[in-house]
Formats: sequence, structure tokens, C-alpha cells
Amino acid sequence: MAIVLERDGLPKIDPLMGARYWPAVQAYWNRRYGLSRVEASALDGQENLDAL
Repeated sequence: MAIVLERDGLPKIDPLMGARYWPAVQAYWNRRYGLSRVEASALDGQENLDAL
């Protein structure tokens, strides 16, 4: 079931810690049940520290 939910946005298990980051999991469920007004933004790519 977790694999299906991960396709929908459930955070994946962090390989270093061996668990899911709980605040992100809670935010996922809040969004799923309409309890959050803020949507997580998509990653915008690599950082470019030479841009400044």
C-alpha cells in the first residue's frame, strides 16, 4: 500500500535514517484530507552558487 501512496506524494523512506520524516508524512495526510491550505512547491533544480 505504501508504494501506491508514494506515487501520490507520501514521502519515501530516508535511506540514512531508515524511516520516513514524520512531519512530511503528517503534512501529506493533512493535504490528502484537505486540512492544509499550503501545497509543497516542486524542487527547482540544482543550486548555482556562482549566479550571484
